[in-house]
Amino acid sequence: MSPAEHVVIVRPNIATDAQGNFIAAWTTEDDPVCYARRFNQDGTPLEDAWPASAPGDPTTSPCDVDMASDGRFAITWVSNDSDDGFLHVYDTDAQLLGVAQVNQHGPVYVDHPRERHVPPVSVGINADGNVAVAYTIHELFTGWVRTFDANAEPLMDEQVIAGNHLLLTTPQLATSSCSDSLAVSWLRDDSGAARSRVYRADNDNDGTADLCCR
Repeated sequence: MSPAEHVVIVRPNIATDAQGNFIAAWTTEDDPVCYARRFNQDGTPLEDAWPASAPGDPTTSPCDVDMASDGRFAITWVSNDSDDGFLHVYDTDAQLLGVAQVNQHGPVYVDHPRERHVPPVSVGINADGNVAVAYTIHELFTGWVRTFDANAEPLMDEQVIAGNHLLLTTPQLATSSCSDSLAVSWLRDDSGAARSRVYRADNDNDGTADLCCR
């Protein structure tokens, strides 16, 4: 996609590294693809925009992006054909390291995120390159979180984050740049109340045990 093209962009998302370099990811109303582009500290593009979602698998939902302190980054998007969520992890040169389907118990709920221009799958990446994703499962309407390593290999299966509470919005998460902790927030459907939860990895940090709430 040329920077000179005039398109209607659907909620661009931006993430930065420790040096101030940043990446933008977006979809458009006319072209059902998640695009991404990196920039340096002064806003100079590092390369042309490229399609970050799978070729031939359209997405009409906003995509999400997060960048580690060293410049590695992760992008999530949802297939318009299957409503499955996908994770792409990249190295500091924007080379693809791995791809994973994130949801296990059913398709990702994308109806209300499209209305609110919120990415259906929220993503965070920490300083070690490990990735966390959060999303809502369609028909279950509960929030889930899952973690992956720096090559998009799963570290744990889906874990429900909101008990039996139905979610009004897709859960949004943030990861710590200096630890394995992550925070998830959401709105309850029954009361509209905002809720949040902070997780940390297991004590020996091998990524195999369930996250535990603190």
